[in-house]
Amino acid sequence: MIDDLIDVLTTVSTEHSPAPKQNAKRASAADDAWAMHAADILLSMKDVAGVLGSTPDRTALIRLLLKLNSEYFSEPQSQSWEKFIAGSLMDIV
Repeated sequence: MIDDLIDVLTTVSTEHSPAPKQNAKRASAADDAWAMHAADILLSMKDVAGVLGSTPDRTALIRLLLKLNSEYFSEPQSQSWEKFIAGSLMDIV
């Protein structure tokens, strides 16, 4: 199911590019837009509760996506943005 999360995040990052991949120090309405869109898609997934262990609150998920995006760009990462976010969601939620 992590592959499903990665696919969703890839789609969202492509649709809203470059919003989720902006410099983490510069928050904007575009950042909120991609995070809201990603949260809505993730929450609409058939088995999101099974994958994440529970169904997260939409607002909390949006905040978490924005936080993880910022963390990803705060230091060099060895994995793609999509894999980092999906893996972090699986670990945190």
